[in-house]
Amino acid sequence: MKILGIVAEYNPFHNGHLYHIEKSKEITGADAVIAVMSGNFVQRGEPAIVDKYARAEMAVRNGADVVFELPFCYAVNSADNFAKGSIRLLDSLGCVDYLSFGSESGNIEELDRIAEFLAIETREFREFLKDGLDKGESYPKARFNALLRINKENPNLLKGSNNILGIEYLRYLKMCGSGIKPVTIKREGQGYNESVYCADDYKFASATAIREMIHGNVENSILDEVIPPSVCDVLDSINCNVKLKLNDIFDNLRYRILSSTKEELAEIFAVTEGIENRLVNAARFANDVDSLIEESISKRYTGTRLRRMLVQTLVGLKRKDFNFIDEEKAMYGRILGFSEKGAGIIKNIKNSDGCRIPIITNINKEILESDAQNMLLRYDLKATDIYNLIAGRSIYAYSDNVRRPYMEGHSSK
Repeated sequence: MKILGIVAEYNPFHNGHLYHIEKSKEITGADAVIAVMSGNFVQRGEPAIVDKYARAEMAVRNGADVVFELPFCYAVNSADNFAKGSIRLLDSLGCVDYLSFGSESGNIEELDRIAEFLAIETREFREFLKDGLDKGESYPKARFNALLRINKENPNLLKGSNNILGIEYLRYLKMCGSGIKPVTIKREGQGYNESVYCADDYKFASATAIREMIHGNVENSILDEVIPPSVCDVLDSINCNVKLKLNDIFDNLRYRILSSTKEELAEIFAVTEGIENRLVNAARFANDVDSLIEESISKRYTGTRLRRMLVQTLVGLKRKDFNFIDEEKAMYGRILGFSEKGAGIIKNIKNSDGCRIPIITNINKEILESDAQNMLLRYDLKATDIYNLIAGRSIYAYSDNVRRPYMEGHSSK
């Protein structure tokens, strides 16, 4: 059986995701799909619009056979750490033949050339990178400029967010010596913040536009045309009050900032270079997350980086903890959902000598042997509890101790 790996957030699942799964299976000839999906908070530093179990159900009902959770410590992180955690999980399963990701480029060869260069990181590149950082450039901008100075690559390749993430996937496949073969699908549809586009009998809309429709901020008469019918069913079954947006975390976040010392804030993974001082001052005057970010933004701290920092602050992800987890290469495969075919795949993975990580279906029954794995899991459980607190629903009833993976044809509740 050929197995295709996909990394996604499905926030929520839409026609672009369906196109990606179907096109990827067509190109690779894969028989099954394993998805690695962010949990209740996503990479851009926001709460997912609906929880991870609902999004896993959306994925399974639309072609994914097994959905694993990308642990919080890697999911709400920079592109390189997000990619590192995702590739570590997929490669450690020992059964994935292909990785497919979307990109603005659609050209795996040109993306792979840049990944090869970044995997080596010559002395000249490091010097140019340091020069940019010393000038106050953000890390992504400094790295972008360093690549241009050395490699003279097409600058557009390094501007697309999907290209950037894809390059990181390719880099980590090389760095871990993985046998997974990468393919890329050219991203169809409009840009991240644009609206509707039609192609190949699909109607696409950006994830941002779809979330705005769900929240009722824009006309949603075409919602059922840009997401699969089964996704509409899942959304309809969820109380509209738990379809979250970024500003829903503001009061909790401001309390967390103002009740912490600057020394405590400085321990948060993404907090560096005295940004904690800006956060404390901004929290006193801000009326929402947008104004909090606007007051804290600088040349080194982009809006996206600040959003991730704020979510890490809310959950309390400490730098020393992440470094310990990462140095130990801690990982597990925690299952959020699976199809009938996926049940067989899970059984085969568990019985395989090639799988190098624990596979978790019930956290109440699984025993993790390493301190780093247990620490990684504690952050996942804490993130879920905080998400449920923000959503205003029972922390225990919706906790990871109670919820079960979605099984095709069954609820996760």
